[in-house]
Amino acid sequence: MDLRNPFRWAIVYRLVAVGSLVLGLALVALGLVIGFGGAVTVLFTAPLDPGPAIEQANPVITVVFAVLGVVVWQLGKTYALFATLPRAAGRAAGRQVDANRVASEVRDSLEERLTDLESEIEATRRAVEALDDGDRRLTYDEREHREEASSESEPNPSSDRGPSPPSSPKQTGSDGDIGSDHADSSGDPLA
Repeated sequence: MDLRNPFRWAIVYRLVAVGSLVLGLALVALGLVIGFGGAVTVLFTAPLDPGPAIEQANPVITVVFAVLGVVVWQLGKTYALFATLPRAAGRAAGRQVDANRVASEVRDSLEERLTDLESEIEATRRAVEALDDGDRRLTYDEREHREEASSESEPNPSSDRGPSPPSSPKQTGSDGDIGSDHADSSGDPLA
């Protein structure tokens, strides 16, 4: 692991954070000097008489500079964090990710999916052409079903008379002839 980059950004962060702290403390000190500077000198000249020193003191200016110093310190510390952290993390991530490898993986995945789509399109095209040409291959069950459907759809001339009686077995006559024809009551010969 390369420690130079994180170490460098840690130093930059600390410099900005400490710089904002020093600037904030300087503002607080400036507020103390402006607000109580004249009062302190008067108090040192006449330590037994604090009245004139209290009259010269201006605590509002000291409080304003103190608040301003705290704001500068916190904003500087936050700026240091937001200025250094994304840059350090981005550069570290940029070193870890190999752009060529990622691009190659994406390209391979897209090529594989494109090949699958092309084969699906080709199979669909062949199926549509086969249907258009009427050159569809039937399976054994489909042929059988079609033959049964076509025989049922053909008109049967004997169906006009109703159902035909079952065939009688061939009998042997008294003279030994096989298959003598019998006729039913309507006179039609039966097979």
